[in-house]
Amino acid sequence: MAHRIIWHMMIGDIPEGMSIDHINGNSSDNRLQNLRLATHKQNMQNRKNSKRNTSGYRGVYWSKARQKWYAQAYSNSKHIHLGYFDTPELARDAWTAFATKEHGDFYRKVDVA
Repeated sequence: MAHRIIWHMMIGDIPEGMSIDHINGNSSDNRLQNLRLATHKQNMQNRKNSKRNTSGYRGVYWSKARQKWYAQAYSNSKHIHLGYFDTPELARDAWTAFATKEHGDFYRKVDVA
């Protein structure tokens, strides 16, 4: 909650429906230049890779039935299938192209592979 206090002291009230986003994804980095206003949707677009992720890439999953990697995104409360691919890197590229366009300034590369 320190980020909210810092924002309030330096900038002012946080508008209704907005939250404070850590630009670099490090929640303990509360420097003012690392904080920005964001909607919940924008804040979620800037999140880290899930600990349960096994592909190493956000939005990339293995299909046992097809024996292929697939890319999937979530936008405006809908799942968007981005295709099946022979390698996780190709699926990552499809997801990255979608996320870069869809998330804009809130896109953050989160590869772990």
